[in-house]
Amino acid sequence: MTHPIVVAHSGSGLLLPAIARAVKAGMQIFVAAWIPNGANSLMDELSAGPERIFHSDWLGKDPVTDPDVARSFLFHDCSAEVADWATTTLRTFYPAKVYAEVVQPAAECRSAAIVPLGDRTLRWEWMAEAARDRLGVEPHMIPGGHCPHVSRPDQLAELIERVADT
Repeated sequence: MTHPIVVAHSGSGLLLPAIARAVKAGMQIFVAAWIPNGANSLMDELSAGPERIFHSDWLGKDPVTDPDVARSFLFHDCSAEVADWATTTLRTFYPAKVYAEVVQPAAECRSAAIVPLGDRTLRWEWMAEAARDRLGVEPHMIPGGHCPHVSRPDQLAELIERVADT
């Protein structure tokens, strides 16, 4: 039996361990994602200082209601045409209950983290540190911003394949 590889982006990183367990994943991959530590909720960690995790310019912004914010923070490394399309795909994602819960990592499957070096929302330094400290893995760096699945889908897919094969 082949075990699936599950991938989560951004805030859905909090859901990834539960999904990995539910489908008996062989690997979970966090892409520009929040990585839970098993000791604190997202809200607990943010109350200790959101600027450690997020770029201060991003705090309080809503890309769903303001396409210029989306272009500036999420799709800044996309062509104008792709950025225009991408802004039409955004939906509010706010699983408040999950944000308030302590999420246990899925230690029973392999983990990887892909960190975009030009991310304008989450700090790449925080994501890299979280990969090392919380997952025990060295992060895989990729150029570009917060949404590499939009700005460089082929490069991201190739990296996911390489990561999964190691």
